[in-house]
Amino acid sequence: MKNETEKLERFKKAIFDESAAKAEEIVSAARTECGERVSRARHEADGYVKSVTEQINKECEADAVRELSSGSLSSKRNILLSRESVIDRVFGNVRSRLEEFMKTPEYEKLLVKRLEECAAAYPGEKGCVYISQKDAGLADRLSMGGRFEVKAGGSIGIGGIMVVFDESSIAVDCTFDSALEEQRESFAVRAGLSL
Repeated sequence: MKNETEKLERFKKAIFDESAAKAEEIVSAARTECGERVSRARHEADGYVKSVTEQINKECEADAVRELSSGSLSSKRNILLSRESVIDRVFGNVRSRLEEFMKTPEYEKLLVKRLEECAAAYPGEKGCVYISQKDAGLADRLSMGGRFEVKAGGSIGIGGIMVVFDESSIAVDCTFDSALEEQRESFAVRAGLSL
């Protein structure tokens, strides 16, 4: 069991390391391109502002300032779109890796381990285990001798399990869907993609 946990941790670390390296490469290219664009835009805008200032009154100068602001907003918009594109690509790769992992025997072992941990945390309570429709073939093995009712379908799109103990009003979310979403939310900050 310890080896499985270590394998899973190494697997998660390898995916994150690879994703972080790819993200850094993409971010570096985006920053360089953005810097060049901003530099060119500033240079063009400075020339425009000087010529307008020399030819027209303060009203034209105010128009130039508004145009600079618009360019800045456009650049920020492009940066945000690039950032989302990077994050989408990284997590698309992560999702693909998860789907590959789910085809291995280790995936079923992981589900059983998580279910055993939930059962140990709430001894004596019966519950319901929700699984992805793709994992419906594992339902018998996840019932733990009838202690858990297993239901396939619902909101689990990728994989993993959600254990609900109705008597205690407790839900334990061990789904890849939730884990991936949590990682996505904090990824921008950790990978240096935050504004």
